[in-house]
Amino acid sequence: MLTRHIFSLQRNNDGKALIAGNCHMKIDRFPTELFHHLFEYFWADEILHSFSNLNDRIDSILKFYSAYRINFQSIRKSTFHLVCKQIRPEQVLSLVISDENDTIGQSELFLSYFQIEQFTNLRSLSLIHMKKESLHRFLQNLSNLKQLDSLSFDSSYRKRIFTDISSTSIENNIPIQINLPKYYPELLPRLKYFSTCYWDELTSIEFRNLRQLRLYSFTFHRVNEILYHAPQLHSLTLLLEYIRGFHQIQSCSSLRKLTLIISSKN
Repeated sequence: MLTRHIFSLQRNNDGKALIAGNCHMKIDRFPTELFHHLFEYFWADEILHSFSNLNDRIDSILKFYSAYRINFQSIRKSTFHLVCKQIRPEQVLSLVISDENDTIGQSELFLSYFQIEQFTNLRSLSLIHMKKESLHRFLQNLSNLKQLDSLSFDSSYRKRIFTDISSTSIENNIPIQINLPKYYPELLPRLKYFSTCYWDELTSIEFRNLRQLRLYSFTFHRVNEILYHAPQLHSLTLLLEYIRGFHQIQSCSSLRKLTLIISSKN
């Protein structure tokens, strides 16, 4: 006869994990698979903070867990160092790195610990608000990550360019020439999700597997060129300052969702 055990995960005042409710098992007797299931609901820093140093068995489970999701956005520097010291690159499936105002210089600090090509099982990578130099240091080695199928990146430089020149260029039909980091054809065709403010070189890439695309875009003509090379695209999000020319966008038989986000400087 099976006994049904109902439990909930809580934390004590120190942030350590507690199991509460109608449960007749101690936490250290839980099967490893149950821990793995619980970990799916937590970021890596939450897992380490809640479960580390409870006992040797759980520490061993943490050491060999291979599906960590790391989000360094708005994280404390002490927590950043803790995660970098306790988790090995091959254990990480998802990674978010941010150089926003509250974590300025995080990308360089990250690269003092690791090289991005060490994350051999990485499936999703988000690079937020990076300078061109830092962004390029990541991008130039992404083609070595064979499991990667979700990529998102932007640059503080590109966002400034977008704000400063887009209105003038659109109204006067001035072509825009900006030196961009190179994209690697061996990486981009593998992606299922892609978000970027760099669209200039995308028009020549074959996105055979792409399902979701998010772009900062100047012209719908460029969008049409990308749609032509993305036959499996289901969702398209465009962040624009002007909506004029929308009627020029071509139909895409695979597209199920189109989102337009209009950002005005006024």
